[in-house]
Amino acid sequence: MTPCVSGGSGRRSTRRANGRSQGRPRRLPSLVASLRPVGGNLGVGREPGRPSRVNADPSGALGRCPGARSIMGLFTKQKERPDAADVVRRAVILKHVVVYAGSTPPREVLPGIMAKWTVEDRRRFRADADAQRDAFWSSLDSLRGELSPWEQSYSRATMLTMTRQQQLDASWRTEAAVVLIWALGEIEFLPAYDVSADSDPLKGFPPEPFADYVGRARLRARADIERARDTAELWHWRARTHEIMARGDRFPESDEARRAGIRSFADVVRLAARTAAERGTIPAALEDDFPALGRPYRELSELDFSRLRSIAAERHFALNWLCGCAPGHRWDDTPTDT
Repeated sequence: MTPCVSGGSGRRSTRRANGRSQGRPRRLPSLVASLRPVGGNLGVGREPGRPSRVNADPSGALGRCPGARSIMGLFTKQKERPDAADVVRRAVILKHVVVYAGSTPPREVLPGIMAKWTVEDRRRFRADADAQRDAFWSSLDSLRGELSPWEQSYSRATMLTMTRQQQLDASWRTEAAVVLIWALGEIEFLPAYDVSADSDPLKGFPPEPFADYVGRARLRARADIERARDTAELWHWRARTHEIMARGDRFPESDEARRAGIRSFADVVRLAARTAAERGTIPAALEDDFPALGRPYRELSELDFSRLRSIAAERHFALNWLCGCAPGHRWDDTPTDT
């Protein structure tokens, strides 16, 4: 398993970016880092509002996601990673997050509709929106107490007060929810990394009454989840490297990198693509790059790149949480370092 580095948290570029860097070393996915002893900082990638470094970890010495926490100098054990019941509860919460966003009119449409209303119409709509919000989130019952801080803030919004960013953030949680449902074995495969997950798996979830399902649910084999996490991290790394290259950042050359035959970010991508394809982590490399939408990743349009970056970031986020990378298993604090 590629080790997680729980030093920062991140979001895809189309979502809020409230993570932070805590000075911990970050590295290339082990798939790349294990190829040759490259070492050193391979550049600075950035999703808006959040610093992100892309480093090599040639020694593989970084530890796995921590399974314990320190309180006032005392070492206190906790579950190494979320169990099946934790995943069921989180998946149900994410389903509510996604559905609430989808049932809310697009932010750019509502003002035009309301402009034609009387003062009384607006008053009634505001009251109805408050009532609908309260009824919707009360359906979570005891799970409402497990909402993350961001989700708590989001759940206080109504179809009138929800911001465009909140709606966008919540809609992208479809990707994370589908990952958790896959981890529970309710769907056979995750979509390819150039294909958005649809919401169909959410419609029938959970497949039986919650109280019954949470007791019998089982997770896929740990090795399967870890392989999926490594794949998500690799695609997320490719997205961040794309941003570095698009900005024209200078490659930090070193004697060690030159000895390894790596003199540019393009060399790193070429090596990663070839090796990942040989190991079956990605489909066959296309012109020494990751294949995406039938062409090399570097040739993606800005719109397509933004979508694929978001897909990778959301799945990486959910899989890191599944692997126990989030401090205290706190959803909002899940790191997505690459």
